[in-house]
Formats: sequence, C-alpha cells, structure tokens
Amino acid sequence: MGRHWLGGRGTSGRAGLDRRRPCEGFTLIELLIALMISTIALLALAATLAAALKVAGLQKTRTQGNEVATQAIEELQRLDYDHLGVCALPSGPAPAGLSDPVYLANCTSPTYAEPCTPTVGQVPASSYTCTRLGIGYQVRRYVAWGDSTHTNKRLAVFVDWTDQAGAHQVAQQSSLRSPDQGSVIGLPPPSFTSTSVVVAGNPASAGNPVKLVDGVVQTPVTFQASTSGLPDSVFVSFLHLGATGPVASTLELTASGGGAWSATLPAGSSQFSFGTGTQYVTFVAVRSADGKVNSQPNGQIVSFVACQTGGSTVRQAPTRRASAPSRWPRPLPGSTRPGCSAAISPSAPPPATSPPQTRSRPASRR
Repeated sequence: MGRHWLGGRGTSGRAGLDRRRPCEGFTLIELLIALMISTIALLALAATLAAALKVAGLQKTRTQGNEVATQAIEELQRLDYDHLGVCALPSGPAPAGLSDPVYLANCTSPTYAEPCTPTVGQVPASSYTCTRLGIGYQVRRYVAWGDSTHTNKRLAVFVDWTDQAGAHQVAQQSSLRSPDQGSVIGLPPPSFTSTSVVVAGNPASAGNPVKLVDGVVQTPVTFQASTSGLPDSVFVSFLHLGATGPVASTLELTASGGGAWSATLPAGSSQFSFGTGTQYVTFVAVRSADGKVNSQPNGQIVSFVACQTGGSTVRQAPTRRASAPSRWPRPLPGSTRPGCSAAISPSAPPPATSPPQTRSRPASRR
C-alpha cells in the first residue's frame, strides 16, 4: 500500500511556513507607550529651554543695571573736584558711610545733569529714572566727605529695578582725594603779606602823585602785593571817573611766583579815567576752591594831580584820611605837553621864585 505523503506533507508544510513568517508593524499599546515617552522628553526639554531663556533675560537686565550705574558714576568722576557735590539728597535714608554730604553753593535754580537722556547741566542730578528695554532703573547718586578733615570725597551710585524675578539692586562706589591743599575745606582765607602802590618807580604819596592830562595817567602806576594762603586771583579795587561820576572798578594782578602779584597802568593808558584828589586803593585775594576772599586797604594814600597848559599843575589839598574815598571834581582841561611830566616831577627842584617884596612901615610916634 502506498503512503499518502501529499496530505501530511502539505499540512505540516503550511504550519512551518506560518511559523517562519516575520512580524509586521506595532501594536496599539506599543504606540501609546512610545508617544508617552516622547511627550515626557519634550516637556523636560521645553522646561529646560524656558529656564535658560529666563536666566538669559535676568542676566541681560542685570547687565543693563550695571551699565546704568557705571554711566552714572563716570559722569561724577568727570566733574572738577572743587565743583563735585549735590544740591539735595535722594529720597530715603542715606546708606552707611554717606551721611556727610557735600553740598554745592550754586543751587539757585540750577540745570541738573544726568547721563541717561542725556541732559547737560551745572549740577549733577542726585536721582533720576533711566528706562532700558522696557524696564525703569531708579538711580540714586551720593557725594559725601570721606573723612572729618574733608580731604577726600566718596562717590556712590545705587540702581534699583524690578523684573519678572523680583526686585534687584546694584551699587558702585569710588573715592577721590583732594588734588591740592587749596581744595581742602577748612583752610583759613588767603591773606596779604604786603601791598604797595608805586608811581614812576617810587612809593605813592602826596609828594609823589599820579599825573593826569584830561584824566589819563601820564606816569606809570604799579600795584604790587605779596600773599599767602594759596589765592588763585588777586585784584586791586579803586575809583575812576565814569559818565555820571566816580565808579568802582577792579584791575586783576598777574602772579609772578612765590606769592607775588603785580599789575601796571602804563603812562598814557586810557583804560581808566581819573579825577584829581586822593584815594585809598584796596587789594582783594580770592581762592575759588572754597570761595574764600580776603581784602586789605593799602596803607599808602594815592594822590592825583592834573597837568595844565604850560606845564604847571594844580594840586588839591589832601583830604583827611577816611574809610570812603573822596569824590573828585572833573579833571581840569589841558593838553599833553612834553614838559608836563618833568615840570611836576617830585624829583625835580621847584622853579625859582623871587622873594615877595615888603615895605617898611615907619614906626609910629606916641
């Protein structure tokens, strides 16, 4: 009998083929699990990215705050030491170490300077608002004495702002030392060691007057002063003739070293017009570092005489010494003649005059 190999072979052959067939695609459960894992990873990545962006934004606002503070303190440092101060303090209590502010004197309706806008002015603004990237930075600036002897100044800037992370503050401080002794507040005012008025090389006096022709000096007049106390300018004050009468005026002296100052009105100078008479001139020393001034009247009386046509002079009797200068009459008319100066020079001998004639009167008889 023959065996039926075909049926058995066929059945067993299909089963073998089914076992060897590969799997195709994913099941629904596998897809859900993969989607959940991907979502968790993306959410974690998004949170990390958001945190990084927030940190970057905070760093940017802090950088802007530091730039505002640096800009504010650099403007203070550019100011001259003697004019570095404030007119008013920012609102609120002063920080520690800044309780002795430096106040300026020129605070009558000043223009306040601040670098954010920018605004140019004579006095630095102690507080202002600077807006950067939509955030308002509140700036407070302080200028205070660094020690009790006022030899240095402390500068401080505080910048406050609020962003999405909350309130923040940055601060910058620096110190400036007085550049010279004259800038130290508390020094005594400048003083005079000596003063003098020299006319034609000799001290001014009633016997050595200033010669005038139509109010113009015909002899050189030199004003000299020796000072101490570090003044940076010296003036001499006197009266000269104006359109309506005597007018007070000043002439600045030039420093010649070692505290010596001098100025000369040359012969023929029409800078000032004088009248005949006498007056006392006053020397004034100024130290602009602290605004201190000192004045001293000169001890020598200065006489003014007018030359007339013919070389003669008319002298006005010296007035008694008084605190206020005398008011002169108008200078007498005359003309500049070559012999005018020599005719009235105090070193020249007076012209010879014949003695007055006298008549003898016979004695009366009793």
